[in-house]
Amino acid sequence: MNTEGPARLSLLASALSGRALQVAAGEPGDRPWTDGSIVFVDACKSTREQLEALAVQASLLAAGSLQPDVVRRLTRRPALARRYLAVEGHRALAANEDLLPTPVRSLIDRDVAARGDSPAASLTAARSRETIANPPESFGAIRARHLLALNDRGAASATTHGHVQRQLRHQVLVELEEDENDDAGTAADLSSSPVGGGGALGRLLQRMLGMVRQLSAGGPLGTDAPTHRTRAGMRGGSNAAFSSGAAGTVGEAAIESRGTKYPEWDVHRNRYRPDWCTVQEVEPRPKDGTLLVMPDRYGLRRSLARLGTGLDSCHRQVQGDDIDLDAAVEARVELIAGSAPGEAVYIDSLRRRRDLAVLLLLDISGSVAEPGATGKTVHEHQRATAAALTVALHDLGDRVALYAFHSQGRSAVHLMPVKRFEDDLDTLVM
Repeated sequence: MNTEGPARLSLLASALSGRALQVAAGEPGDRPWTDGSIVFVDACKSTREQLEALAVQASLLAAGSLQPDVVRRLTRRPALARRYLAVEGHRALAANEDLLPTPVRSLIDRDVAARGDSPAASLTAARSRETIANPPESFGAIRARHLLALNDRGAASATTHGHVQRQLRHQVLVELEEDENDDAGTAADLSSSPVGGGGALGRLLQRMLGMVRQLSAGGPLGTDAPTHRTRAGMRGGSNAAFSSGAAGTVGEAAIESRGTKYPEWDVHRNRYRPDWCTVQEVEPRPKDGTLLVMPDRYGLRRSLARLGTGLDSCHRQVQGDDIDLDAAVEARVELIAGSAPGEAVYIDSLRRRRDLAVLLLLDISGSVAEPGATGKTVHEHQRATAAALTVALHDLGDRVALYAFHSQGRSAVHLMPVKRFEDDLDTLVM
């Protein structure tokens, strides 16, 4: 037995299931099982047996075999759960075959896997009077109560990470119910959010802002009330205005039909909610206000100039990895004519090709009207940062766009173009 324990297989389990999945030691003698976040295997088994067990459970998660609507029908019905696992286990392994380690692929019984093309079909086969052999020991078991308990905890924790106004409590409960129904019909998404601060641009923004806004206590950006203007230079603590009224429902159906639906990342379940947010582009209404002071963008140019650069073949170089035929011929002609020939007769690969387009997204929801550490509002700091980046990228010749957003719930996310890619950087934009 490996002294590192089953936890060493967690990375493989996550890759096979398409979600964050841990592997832990279960009770000795118990069949392998999962609650949706951890696969429990017998630590006393051999490495191959542990590998087979986690491959089956991870494939069940990846194939959508353990969705709540299916698992609820298996509660307190162990015989049906066993027959369902005997069919669906082979189907899930076959669907995930391209990712399975080679030793595990021998578990697949293709005749059994062909009985169903979906979890619902496998459940129908399990409820029929057909003779179905018991699943192999490596298939483990389905513990319906544990799977449903984790799903319920995920829904409950999602409601504790954001401010919910009293008038919106009923609406939030309705949306949570919709979330449960959506989860029943969708499998785990293999994608994950690519946004992060680990790149060069992320580190640059951290240096500019000085500190990173903490999201753990305030919920996701853009879910507050719509933004309200405060006078520049005044502390936002006393002048910030917030709306406690419910979002209007008169135009909500029109917004739903005109907008574009996008998925949203669910941090509690480590997957996307399909068609969760409706985004509508709204033209901004320019108002008379204080012109933003042109930021000092020269300090940013050096850092930003390194972004998006690629290798380009540059002719007439004094050194390189290939001969520039035109330059070599001219040098030979000059030599025959009695002139001093040029030495730049090579082609070199240099980082001089720049092909970069940047879209900046500015949060203008009500929460950013709160004062920051220096007395200015969070919105003023973010606006100055966005302006500095926009001007610096524009000066470098890059295609740059600036959009602002706020929302009144997931069905009314308003996106306002301040500067599109084809727009000029003029006084109106600033």
